[in-house]
Amino acid sequence: MKFRVWCFLWWLAVSGGCCAQEEQVREISAGDHEQRMLADRFDQSEDEEVGLHLDHLLRFRLAINTVRPERLLELPGITPIHVRHFTAYRAMLGPFTDVMELQAIPSWDPETVRRVMPYVKLADRENPLPLFSERFRKGEHLLLLRTGASFRMGGDLSVDTTMKGGPLRNLLRYNYRFGQLMQWGMTTEKDPGEPQWQRGRGGPDFISGHVSVRELGVIRSLVLGDFQVSLGQGLIHWQGISFGMGSDAMSILRQAPVFRPYNGTDENRFHRGGGLHLRHKRWDAFVFHSSDRKDANLAIDSAAGLTVRSVLTSGLHRTEEELVDRDALRIRTSGVGIRYSRAVWHVGWQGIRHEFGHRLEPEDEPYRKYAIRGNHWWNHSLSWGGTIRNIHLFGEGALDLKGRFALLQGMLLTLHRDLDISLLYRQIDHGYRAWQADAHTAQGEPMNEAGWYAGGSFRPVPGVKLDGWVDICRFPMLKYRLDAPSFRRAHLLSLQWQPDKRTRLYWRWQGELAERNLTVTASGMRTIKEVRRITWRWHMDHALPSNFQLRFRADASRVEEDGRIFRGGLLFIDLLYKPPMAKFRWTGRFAWYEADDFSARLFAYEHDVPFQQSMAMLHGRGVRMYMVMQYRPDRNWQVSLKTGLGLKQASQVQDADVRLQIIYRRSAD
Repeated sequence: MKFRVWCFLWWLAVSGGCCAQEEQVREISAGDHEQRMLADRFDQSEDEEVGLHLDHLLRFRLAINTVRPERLLELPGITPIHVRHFTAYRAMLGPFTDVMELQAIPSWDPETVRRVMPYVKLADRENPLPLFSERFRKGEHLLLLRTGASFRMGGDLSVDTTMKGGPLRNLLRYNYRFGQLMQWGMTTEKDPGEPQWQRGRGGPDFISGHVSVRELGVIRSLVLGDFQVSLGQGLIHWQGISFGMGSDAMSILRQAPVFRPYNGTDENRFHRGGGLHLRHKRWDAFVFHSSDRKDANLAIDSAAGLTVRSVLTSGLHRTEEELVDRDALRIRTSGVGIRYSRAVWHVGWQGIRHEFGHRLEPEDEPYRKYAIRGNHWWNHSLSWGGTIRNIHLFGEGALDLKGRFALLQGMLLTLHRDLDISLLYRQIDHGYRAWQADAHTAQGEPMNEAGWYAGGSFRPVPGVKLDGWVDICRFPMLKYRLDAPSFRRAHLLSLQWQPDKRTRLYWRWQGELAERNLTVTASGMRTIKEVRRITWRWHMDHALPSNFQLRFRADASRVEEDGRIFRGGLLFIDLLYKPPMAKFRWTGRFAWYEADDFSARLFAYEHDVPFQQSMAMLHGRGVRMYMVMQYRPDRNWQVSLKTGLGLKQASQVQDADVRLQIIYRRSAD
């Protein structure tokens, strides 16, 4: 008994900042967690898979007294340091008595607790692994139908007679889920300009389906059909959810299950086949194989016959030319991996091999000198991670078919309850290549890059948060639109202030200095010039009486290139009406924008129907307005409608869009 008391006192001593717990609890519990978290999360991604995953977590929340620690990594903003402190706290002091007790865990500051609140519950008597038969009876069925179109009115508009189909974009999705333990589903989609019924395919343009089982004895996951694969830190392969260098300075760690069933509509970033992930004690092993066809542009080579000049990723099949390139390249992919884990560290090896139905022979451009060529390609890597007190180290070292090396090493450090630091170093050979890789690098795809990233998050007083990062890197080889080795420096500073439970304000400043081809000399040589880009943002979010919410944002950009300066500006105001438990909700926006040049363009996230994300790219001069309405006649049905209108003042061209979505949910019994 005395030992447990001393342990408890020691825990309080290292949990600096818990003395103000009662006041912080009141602040956290008063907010609309679901709305804030969804808005913040969707503001960073256009992936529909994010919306489906977060919606599922909202409806099937994690029970904090029985949840397996690794599942906490699915929550927004949670790192291995948070998981380790959570596990130690629960083991030392026993089950939680209230969700608000999460604030007593070291490194779980009020902002972290606010993020995860919508996705957790107490439920200390819940069985984490129910009977296998219950997975078929107690899940949820979801049927989704979405249709919509975009129209252009005014200006010089000629009818494109080459399109095979109408302007509608149609989506039909069925999905059954029992938590993360079992799911199956099917998705069909038709893009604008494509026929509703494709000849020779017996159905819509894109059809996807999957079946997935998790936590069944030694089987950690089994997936058949369409699925995504994420390995290591993304140096050799990554198809899951990932975030680039956004406002969150701590989001440098790639973390996702090896296999995830595919529910999206991107027609390229998934595999079609099967995958098996096994776990026995401290060992994990996985294997997968897929065979699918992708769009590609073919050419005839006198020596090699048919070759692939480029792989197409638009997923559009509207014209005869696009139909010729459809499914022209068969790709077979196989992968295998093994991992050994201890309580606070792990190390693993993974390899992946691709076989192409036709030889890859990209165009002979200088920046494509080290592009993937031939009939096959492979990569393998060693990845690691471990937590020592308040430090989490992670990394990956990889090799490709040609023996070229890539290294990524990162660190997350919690110096204080209110201060977090992140560091990342990468050294990627100028000739290193991997198929569908996505690491935390300046270019997204890991290749031809060496640099350092340093970021931090500081919460000096309750309600104030300061985030910032600096990234410095160089590119030793040519790249697209750059005919010489180059460098890049980027930085971000963000200050957020929440003076009370109804108001949130933040200010963001982001800058970038990079090099680019700009001018052509008399001899035909391109000159390399520096391009400076700076953006500012000021945002206010205020909850009004009677369930109204007001949002205001002002964005500005400044681009300096080749002695010229271009500026851009954006102002918008949102009005939201979201009463709790109400059948009807709506959101509206009016935006004005002006940009001197395309290089000074601005981006703005737009609310949309559920699971659909929209990111508007604004340049020129004009206005943009839209309204999203949602109606729930009962607990099973939901009808959503979005209508938008944009006006370009210089050309007098109006862009209109409309989207209708119907969702039916039913819990199996």
